[in-house]
Amino acid sequence: VISGLDPLPGPIKTATFRFIGPQADTVVGPGLYLEGDDLCNPKKDLVAGHLVYTDRLSADCHLFIRPEDIAARLYAAGALAFITRVYYGPPGAWQNARSLWYAGPVSMTVVEVSEFSFDVATWSSSKNLTLMITPRHDASWRRLFVSPLWVFGIRGFVPAACLFTSLTALAEATSIYRQRGGDETKIQYRRIGIAICAIEGGAMIVLGVAIVLGQAGPMKLPTFYHCLVYSHLTGLSLVATYLLVVTMQNQLNRPAEAARSFWAKNWLSIMGPCLFFVGCDLFLAISLMRGQTSGRSFFGFVLVTYLASHLVIGILFLKHAFTVGMP
Repeated sequence: VISGLDPLPGPIKTATFRFIGPQADTVVGPGLYLEGDDLCNPKKDLVAGHLVYTDRLSADCHLFIRPEDIAARLYAAGALAFITRVYYGPPGAWQNARSLWYAGPVSMTVVEVSEFSFDVATWSSSKNLTLMITPRHDASWRRLFVSPLWVFGIRGFVPAACLFTSLTALAEATSIYRQRGGDETKIQYRRIGIAICAIEGGAMIVLGVAIVLGQAGPMKLPTFYHCLVYSHLTGLSLVATYLLVVTMQNQLNRPAEAARSFWAKNWLSIMGPCLFFVGCDLFLAISLMRGQTSGRSFFGFVLVTYLASHLVIGILFLKHAFTVGMP
């Protein structure tokens, strides 16, 4: 910050977009805070010659508009630079995780700063703010994403674990399918077992492919597809765990009751939580696409409830598994 604030803050760490450029070494000009439609559909007479800055959460545009797309629109309207504030530090994780899939060529400076050093509320009230962006930019996340630890650990080991889980689920489902005989209760429980294996195995395959193609790092697919597995499909996996919990609970409480009659009587209590878990996956994905992953009370409520449900289902699973396994 060159002028417009009293007192002037010290140097602020910045990180550049990995796939946008070339970016100028030094940019100086008046700062302009934008949000909403002014940011998503910038007007040339408003942004030309300015360094536009915003809170990442204020970039509340159409579902498929990302910071790269906004940068392209600002560049076309004559802006000198685009600055976004994010809710982690050091800056650069989101910028270096982006892909080549953005709206078009952008030859202007686009940087990310951390909330710890960037006070949007104070800056947006200033009428004569002058900003300057200069190298050197923070490259911590860029180095991490190309490090052997990340390449072999995240890109190698995790997808291998997903593949192993999927193959195990397939083998178990095949084994259950080949079983013959038994009363109606055993037949229904075998079908439930196949459904659980299919859900878990399918989720792990999708997740493993997404990680190989850049999930949680530099992305190889358009951002939309990576956002769909933003929650790592834990909600879908939780559906399988919940079905297993309900099945074990039925075995313990009503061992003589047929599985078919049990599901017929309790379908609502089963479908409700399952739809909630899958719905949370979709809600988190849509929130990420729209840049609303932090600082919003409703998002925080859903996330806390989502995480709490994982804890509750995990405890119930361990409790019933221990009881069923007792001699």
